[in-house]
Amino acid sequence: MAPALLGEDPRLFDRITDRMDTVLAGHLHAKAAIDLACWDLFARSVDLPVHALLGGSTGDVIQTISSIGSGEPEEMRARVADHRDRGYRGHSIMVGASPTEGGPALDAARTYRS
Repeated sequence: MAPALLGEDPRLFDRITDRMDTVLAGHLHAKAAIDLACWDLFARSVDLPVHALLGGSTGDVIQTISSIGSGEPEEMRARVADHRDRGYRGHSIMVGASPTEGGPALDAARTYRS
C-alpha cells in the first residue's frame, strides 16, 4: 500500500481509504493502523486530541483483547497467561486446524484445559 499512499495528504481520509481499497481488497486489520495514523496526524495539525474529533471522550475505559496465534496447545496457553499478566482480559485465539494438523481435536486442546 505504501507506494500508493506516499505523497497523499493524510488528512484527506476518504482519499486515503479509496487508495488503500484500490491497491488491497479487504485486510481491514492492516488498513486500521494507517487509518489511526491519519487521524492522529490530522488531530495534531489542528491541535486537538483525536477523541475531540470523534465526538469527545466518554470517560469510559475501553478494554482491548490480545491476539494469540496458532501453535502447540501448551505454548498457546502460556501466551494467554503472559498476555493476562500484561493486563489483557480478553483473548482472540487462532483456531481452524486442518485435518492433517489435528482438526477439531487440536483446536479443542488449544482452547480448553481440563
